[in-house]
Amino acid sequence: MEFFQWMSFGQIIFYAIASMTLRDPGPDREIALTRTECYVGIGVGAALFLLCLILGGFGLMKMAKGQGKKHAWVAFFPFANTIYAGVIAGEAKLFGQKMKRAGLYAAIAEIFYVAFSVISLVADLLLLPYYRELTGEYGTYIAPDPALIGSQAPQLRWLYEATYGNGWVNIVQYVLLLIFSMLFFVVLFALLKKYYSKSPAGITALAVLGFFFPIRGILIFALRNHAPVDYDALMKRRMEEYARRNPYGPYGGPTYGGPQAPGGAEPQEPFSDFGNSGGSANSGGGNDDPFSDF
Repeated sequence: MEFFQWMSFGQIIFYAIASMTLRDPGPDREIALTRTECYVGIGVGAALFLLCLILGGFGLMKMAKGQGKKHAWVAFFPFANTIYAGVIAGEAKLFGQKMKRAGLYAAIAEIFYVAFSVISLVADLLLLPYYRELTGEYGTYIAPDPALIGSQAPQLRWLYEATYGNGWVNIVQYVLLLIFSMLFFVVLFALLKKYYSKSPAGITALAVLGFFFPIRGILIFALRNHAPVDYDALMKRRMEEYARRNPYGPYGGPTYGGPQAPGGAEPQEPFSDFGNSGGSANSGGGNDDPFSDF
């Protein structure tokens, strides 16, 4: 789910603007900014996630109707739209291995990623009242005070340890995000091959953008009016057509009398001068077999 990625984006932008406009705001002011940053990130994340969800839903619905698929309305629901994107994309490949349920695997990874991301977000919200200016090895910083949590809210101590102490929740969250991104990259790549067959380089570039940025809804919406094609069959036809036009590969040009020769010359054998008929330089004009002496 892109909500958490967009939320991080909103927090980064807010923090950058606050850092440029406020110089040495003081610990109290910085604590207030940290709390505001959390709420701004939630608002930005929710707004952009909703926008991408709607755009992606309309895109998937248009693609589903073009393929005659049923239940296109599930394209507007989180998790279900990931599975449905895999259904529309068809067979995908991961490291050369075919995957028939790539969308389902991506949705499972997405569910676990969202679950751990919710834990991290809840921890941030519950621990906001306990932010203080702390002193560490590299100077002062703003973070939840473990001593204050232990004295005033001991029931939150485990949540602090899981997210700010050893941080295992955040580590698992990032690992699940990587797994989900890789699996959805496979789905998105298959979808682009079917609906954007103009350029292999363009397919790869758009898939990479979808891997690093939460813009899958925008990409799917942009592809909605493209007609689906069998990419592998299309590439095979293009290779066959290229082979017909260039029977001697990239060297079948005017020098060797290929199809591109001026005057419409028919393709000729490029090594005809070294043949064994008509008295070549090596045969002496009499013996057709160059190895007859042996």
